[in-house]
Amino acid sequence: MPDLLDELLPDYDEKRTIENARHFLLRDFPRLQRMAHLSVADLHSPSMDGLPKAPIKANSADEPIIKRLDAKALVQAAYDAINACSATSRYILIKAYVRGHGDTTIYLDLHMGRSQYFVHKQTALLEFAFAFQSDYDLVVRKT
Repeated sequence: MPDLLDELLPDYDEKRTIENARHFLLRDFPRLQRMAHLSVADLHSPSMDGLPKAPIKANSADEPIIKRLDAKALVQAAYDAINACSATSRYILIKAYVRGHGDTTIYLDLHMGRSQYFVHKQTALLEFAFAFQSDYDLVVRKT
């Protein structure tokens, strides 16, 4: 049984895991949200000249659609991971990374002191990293 627990709950580098989660939510998540909302004008019709081609490869017109669907799936998975977090963590993650509110506004809304808020924010980032792990692994394992 300890082997199963070690596999499910490996030792992890807390600081690097928090940084990975922060980077994803600040940099990658907004880009994925934009990708998931590509306009129809960005999609191109397939070109057909009637001649067979070898080797057959994916239609280039499909690539933007596939990327958009992949981005939508990852954005939805991130939202699901946020919703899997505790209530305080969920509030912090949504306010800070989805709605872009500043830290001062958030910790005042939560009636917390500044230092207490930053401890909760790190906890929120860890919760997110573990909740998101099956879709996109942000957890840094100790070697």
